[in-house]
Amino acid sequence: MTVRVEAPEQQTLVLLVEDELIIGRECEGPRIGDPQVSRRHLRIRRIGTSVEVADLGSPNGSHLDGVPLK
Repeated sequence: MTVRVEAPEQQTLVLLVEDELIIGRECEGPRIGDPQVSRRHLRIRRIGTSVEVADLGSPNGSHLDGVPLK
């Protein structure tokens, strides 16, 4: 599965090989160099044939297809 991560002035395509991917400024996954992105900002988890996307409590929140995640 391929995941597209977009941030101002940065777009990254990531192949989701593991069952879980953490995205942020300082993490093992894709690093986003934007000060509005938290160190550990977002988690993408593959569960069988489904995908779960969750904000990790970031102050600025996360959006999926322009819709804020709760």
